[in-house]
Order: sequence, then C-alpha cells, then structure tokens
Amino acid sequence: MKNGQISFLLGAAVLATGGFFGSIEAGILSDFNPALIAAVLFCASLICANREKKYVILDETATQAKQPQTEACGYRAKNIPIESLALFALCILSFFRISEFSRDYREPVGFALAGLALWTGYSVHFDDKLRRTLILISIPMMLYALYQRLVIFPELAPQLAGEARSRLESGRVFATFILPAQFSAYLAILAPIAMASKMTERGIFRIVAATALVGICFGFYLAGSLSGVLSAMIAFFVMNGITRRGFAVALMLAAVAVGIASARTDIFGGVNPISLRINTWFATIHGIADSLFFGHGTASFERLYMAKYWFSGADEVMHPHSWFLKTFFEYGIIGAVLWLVMAAGIFRSIHDRSFRAAGAAFLVATLLDVCDQSFTLRMLGTFLLGASLGGRKNCRKVE
Repeated sequence: MKNGQISFLLGAAVLATGGFFGSIEAGILSDFNPALIAAVLFCASLICANREKKYVILDETATQAKQPQTEACGYRAKNIPIESLALFALCILSFFRISEFSRDYREPVGFALAGLALWTGYSVHFDDKLRRTLILISIPMMLYALYQRLVIFPELAPQLAGEARSRLESGRVFATFILPAQFSAYLAILAPIAMASKMTERGIFRIVAATALVGICFGFYLAGSLSGVLSAMIAFFVMNGITRRGFAVALMLAAVAVGIASARTDIFGGVNPISLRINTWFATIHGIADSLFFGHGTASFERLYMAKYWFSGADEVMHPHSWFLKTFFEYGIIGAVLWLVMAAGIFRSIHDRSFRAAGAAFLVATLLDVCDQSFTLRMLGTFLLGASLGGRKNCRKVE
C-alpha cells in the first residue's frame, strides 16, 4: 500500500476507536487527542493525493463501456466540497464568537476537524479497504463494551455514589466514548457498513461482517439508547429504500428497541426521558428566539440555559441534545444555515450507498442526542458523509 492509502486507513482506524487513545481531563475521558492524531493522518493522505501524478481521468463513456483499467484510482478531483467549506466557515464564526466567559478554543477546532474529515472522505477513496478496516476495529470495541458490562461495572459501582453509581448500575455501556448515546450512535454508523460487507464480501470476511452485524445489534441493547436504534433504522432505509429488505431490517431493530425499552424502567415510570428531551428542545428554541440572528456566542448554552431558559419539566443539562439546535442557539441564523449546508450533502448524488447510510445515521443521531460532543465521532460521521458524495472521477494508471 502507498503512503497516502496507509495514512488514510490509519486515520479512519483511530476515529473508529473513539477515546481509546484519549486522556482523562477533569475526571472525564476526552477524545480530543485522538481526533488530532486522525487529522494529522488525514492531512498526510491529502498531501499524497495532491502529489499523485500517475493517473489520468477516464470519461464516463469509457467507464460505462467497461474498458480495462490497470489500477483503480484512489483519488478524486482536488476541489473542496461545499459541505467542508460550510464547516470551515463555522470554525471561523465560532472562533470570532468566543466570549470572555469561555476561552475554550476546542469548539472552533472541532468544526475545523470535522471539515477536514469530510474533505478527506470526499477526496480519497479506498472503499472496500475502508469498510474492512472499520469492521475489524468495531469487533474489539464491542468486546470491550461487553467486558465493561460483565467485569468493570460490577467492580466500580460499589466504590461510587450518586449519579455515577446509578449510571453504572443501569448497565448501559459506552465502550471508549463518554456516554452510552455516543456508543450507540457509533454502532448506528457502522451497521449499514457491516450489512454492505456481508452482502458483497466473499469467504472469511463475509463471516466477519456477519459477526460484526450481530455484535452491533447486541451492542445496541447493551448501550440502551433508543436514538441510536432509530438512527440505524433510518440508515437502513436510506441504503435499501422502501423495500422488503428494508422493512425486515427495521423489524429486527424494532425488536431491539422493545428490548431496550423494557429494560429501561425510566421510560415508563417516574420522569420520562422522552418528555424531558422534548421540553429541553422547547427551552432551547426559546433561547434561539431571544437572539435569532446572531446567536449567544460560542459555548453560551451551558452558561445561559439553566440560568434563563430552563423550566420545570425540561432536563437539567449542559447540552440541548441536538447539534443543530446548539449551533442555532450559539451562532444564530448564519450558523444554522451553514450547518444545514453541511447536512444537505445527504441529498447529493451518491458514490457509495453504505457510506451515505452511515452519514445519515450520524446526522440523525446528532439531531437527537449529544453525539457531537465526541470529537472522534463527529469526525467519523462527517468523514463517511464525505466518502458518500458523488461526482467521483474514474481513472487509471499511466504505464
């Protein structure tokens, strides 16, 4: 494999490990460092792509005529997709809206990293190898989640108190992420990729993909997040369409959702998390209306929500459980439009349907939960969205 291909696949592998290479900051796992590692690898991949001189473009007629090619081209046209430009613009906007109350520059850097990941996914492609890499990484991740449930949680729970203890006693795993919802979104992103590999691979890797798919379904149950299951349902409809296969997969995931709902007593008793989520969104929209055009500034939600907009019935949170609403709250209409430009990539021409389904799962998960707080998950989702974008050039090696 060439250097560009190696750095490309290594960057994707680092993102797929979540916070495995992260660090503990203020008692919480941070995956900012792994995101930076992946960004460096992606930059190396883009540099190799721009230096590539041994490929020529074939027109669509030649491709349709199935003319022989000596080698599949791994690189595209060198323009930056508009979705990446929107994320880079959000980075600039976020940087200039940093207030004296918050000097954390990770938010603008997070937008830049997501834009870089999307650009890399669009510009460089080794589709089959990328799918295999992500699936191979996902299996130890799911095994670690099972180890959490069976070994780590029972050992740690008696040593903790309060919310931390109740979280562990609930048994909802999060693997190398911060929250169960993020791990569930990670599984939703990988589910259509595993399904595509199961349908297209041959030999031993077909068995590996099928094993990963079963593990993903079990992982949904262990994570206990309905938003991840819903994201996966929508992703499979994006990949398969309104077909018998799509409904069959939806029924399977619905059975998983029923199992999750039956295991979570908080859904049917006490304070319903669904009503809390909806009320939190309404409170956030109230805050958006107060500064509709310019927003409240970077990292302003965690400072203003509880002080000004929270009401009885809404959740006491530091994040509105929606990336779009948080962006709208902090950056106003301009930020919301830029976010929608990025998300509109889901409607562009498709290069790879499994990657498009993974991108759809990511966007749905970020609309419903706090998935954007994970830097690696945000980069992985935008990376696969970029990999799904059409307009790819076909090329062959010049001898």
